[in-house]
Amino acid sequence: MRGLDWFVFCVADVQTGFGPFVSVYLTTQKWTQIDIGLILSVAGLVALAAQVPGVEVATFCDPDETQLQKRGAQFEQLTGKKL
Repeated sequence: MRGLDWFVFCVADVQTGFGPFVSVYLTTQKWTQIDIGLILSVAGLVALAAQVPGVEVATFCDPDETQLQKRGAQFEQLTGKKL
C-alpha cells in the first residue's frame, strides 16, 4: 500500500506541472484556448479515474453476495430504483 501512496503522490506532482507546459507548447502550435482547455480537462478526468481505489474496482469485477447486496442498496438509495 505504501508503494501506491508514493505513486499517487508522484502522479499528482507530474499532473501539477503538466498543465502549464502543455498549454504553452500547444499555444505555440496555434491551438485555441478552447482546445487546450478541453485537453487539460480530459487529462484531469483521466487522472481522477485512475485514482479510484482498487477495492472498489475489484468489488464490481468479482463481487460476493454481501457486496452485491450493499451495492444494490446504495444504488436504490441514490436512484430510487431497484436493480
